[in-house]
Amino acid sequence: MNRPRREEPEVIRARRPGGGWALLAGVAFGLLLILLLDRDGLPWLKRQLHERPLDEALSLLRWIFYSLAVLFAVLGSIVSRQAWRTFRSGQWPPPRAWVLVDTEVVHGTAARLRAAALGSAAALLFAGAVGLSLFPHAIERAVTPPAGAQAPR
Repeated sequence: MNRPRREEPEVIRARRPGGGWALLAGVAFGLLLILLLDRDGLPWLKRQLHERPLDEALSLLRWIFYSLAVLFAVLGSIVSRQAWRTFRSGQWPPPRAWVLVDTEVVHGTAARLRAAALGSAAALLFAGAVGLSLFPHAIERAVTPPAGAQAPR
């Protein structure tokens, strides 16, 4: 009795630069940053904003929000590039992609759906970047008195 042979799935092998140490260092840095912000970072920022004059505090907030907007835009461009490569090749992950673990290649409609999901995520990241860049102006309008108004006594 001859059974039909099942084709071996195409697999993209993981290529970890530096034997995975780069990934481990990135994760460790991210965890350290989260711990520092949770423990000391946010109270430090609150203290800095209260101790500075209004103009300096607004400048610090502007710098923080613009930096976050740039980060969101960079992440959005990376995700949109991956979506475009997936859509164009018709496979997930796209050819010559860098993967963390050995990954079975998906073709056809399933790959195009993943490309659409990545494109949606990229659009949300770009929208977040625009929102973060507009937020300092909204803060300035909320805390700055109108031009003809007198300061409270």
